[in-house]
Amino acid sequence: MSSKELEITTIDSDPMSTDRLKTLFFLSFKYSQGSTSLQENIFDWHHYLHPTWKLDENFKRDFRAVVKPTIVSFLHQPSRNHDLESQYHSYQPEHKIESEINTQINKMKRAYNSKSHYDPTKQILEGVIDADFMFLCAQDGRDRIYPDTNVTSKDRYLSHLLHYGLKGQPTGAPEYDSMFASISAYLRAHQDQYENLFHSPSKDLKLTYGMMLRQIEQKYVSTRQRI
Repeated sequence: MSSKELEITTIDSDPMSTDRLKTLFFLSFKYSQGSTSLQENIFDWHHYLHPTWKLDENFKRDFRAVVKPTIVSFLHQPSRNHDLESQYHSYQPEHKIESEINTQINKMKRAYNSKSHYDPTKQILEGVIDADFMFLCAQDGRDRIYPDTNVTSKDRYLSHLLHYGLKGQPTGAPEYDSMFASISAYLRAHQDQYENLFHSPSKDLKLTYGMMLRQIEQKYVSTRQRI
C-alpha cells in the first residue's frame, strides 16, 4: 500500500497527510530515545498541538503497512543510522520490533482520539532529561560505531535537551521543534525547582543533570550552551 492510499479522518484546519503522520511517528522513536513512556508523552504532545486530528478504525492496519518497512530497516541498521537513540530496539529480533510498532501505533491512536487535552511539557522535559542522563552518565556515552564529537549524528555525548532544546537546532518537523522549545522554556521558567533535582543524590530520580554536564565537559572541550 502506498502512503497516498491511506485515508486519515481529520477536520483540522491544518490538515494531516499520511506522509506527515509517518514522519511524526518515525521521529517519535528517535526523540523518545527508547523510552516507551516518553514516546507516549510525545503522542500526547501531538494531540495537544492538533486536538482535532482523529484516526479512524482502519488506521492501525493501514498505517502499520505504511510504516513497518521503514522503521524495521532503520532500527536494524544502527551503523548507518547513527542518530537513532534507542535503549534496546537495535538488539531485538524483527518480530519484537513489529510488536512494539503495533503497541506504539495503538498508543498514538489512543492519544489522538482522546477527549482529554493537556500540556505534557513537564512530563516530556523530565523524560528527555532522564534519557540523556542514562546515555551520557549511566552508560558513559551513546553507542557510536565511528564517534566524532564534531558531527551531531556521531557524537557519543550528544544531549537532546541541550542540542535540540536550549540550542534550538532543527528536529526535522515543526511539532518537534515546538516541543523542544516548550520544554526549554519550561526549564528556564522553573530553573530553581529543577536545580534541586539535578544535584540530588537520589538514584531513583535519575535527574542529576549537573553531573551529566560535568561528564560531557570531561570528555571534550564542549561548546554546548549551559543552562
